[in-house]
Amino acid sequence: MNNSNKIVIFDLDGVLFRNYLGLARQVRKFVSKKTHHKVDSCEEKKIATRMLSVVGGKANIFYPLRLIYRLGREIGLGPIQSIEFLYFGIQLSKTPRYDPTPVGGIDNLFTNLEERGYQIGVVSDCSRRRFEHLLSKHEFLRRVPYVVTRNDVWRVKPSPEGLQRIIDASRANAKLSYYVDDVPNMIPVARGMGLRTIGVLGDLKQYTLDAFIECSPDHLVDWATEISDLI
Repeated sequence: MNNSNKIVIFDLDGVLFRNYLGLARQVRKFVSKKTHHKVDSCEEKKIATRMLSVVGGKANIFYPLRLIYRLGREIGLGPIQSIEFLYFGIQLSKTPRYDPTPVGGIDNLFTNLEERGYQIGVVSDCSRRRFEHLLSKHEFLRRVPYVVTRNDVWRVKPSPEGLQRIIDASRANAKLSYYVDDVPNMIPVARGMGLRTIGVLGDLKQYTLDAFIECSPDHLVDWATEISDLI
């Protein structure tokens, strides 16, 4: 284990697996427009997650197309609307920014930071069970020694409790360490603890830029993989 006195703490949901949120908003707009059905955030994310799993590079194109059509029917679209939803899915699958996050780039980022003497931590609003599921899909997460989920603390965000637990466990010096997130609400919390802060705009730039500017992170980048150029 890296015994350095500095650490980079990432928000897992936002930075590592954020791309589906932009897709979720697109799905919500489409469904609301076609059915006048208000899609709540929970339903929106479920639909988007399934859509990403469908358009995420299946070898047989006819298999995902059938699944997209079936998904359209399940969420209340009629036959013709489901065909429109199918076309919508095809267009999304051709749009690079809606591809699943290139986890290889994050893996390389972690390696780069570790080679430069940083420990790695992750704080996440997801449950421990979901995090274990992510571990099964992304091997590089297994080497992250410090993880706090919503099962570990009473409140993960916006609260200093999760960050403080990681700082204490890693014995890191907060003033030499960084917190990285693509949602601005934790930036003031992390800064108040003495951490330097990095905001990641990503696909949600149009929604979060003004809020990030108001919160004044130390650095603002478009993509998480740009972080190694700053630290």
